[in-house]
Amino acid sequence: MPSTAVLFLWMAIPLAMTIFWYSFSRYNLLNPDVKGFAGLDNYEFLATDPAFLPSIVHTLPLTLIGSVLLITVVGGVLLAVLFDCKF
Repeated sequence: MPSTAVLFLWMAIPLAMTIFWYSFSRYNLLNPDVKGFAGLDNYEFLATDPAFLPSIVHTLPLTLIGSVLLITVVGGVLLAVLFDCKF
């Protein structure tokens, strides 16, 4: 069994890389040669993009919250029925 510290690092390193490295990097999928340090330009783009807030409003309730609830309820009921049977 892996220790708790290894599991924490397994989770924390990609999260830290995303927050502190990728979010401040400039990368264009249409032109991959253009790259470098973007600073806060990426965050400024999100704050001023008119399509950002509606996309979050439409994505979070349906996709994330709905799918997690559906998987949890269906999986929980199936496991409850399975564990209720005699072995």
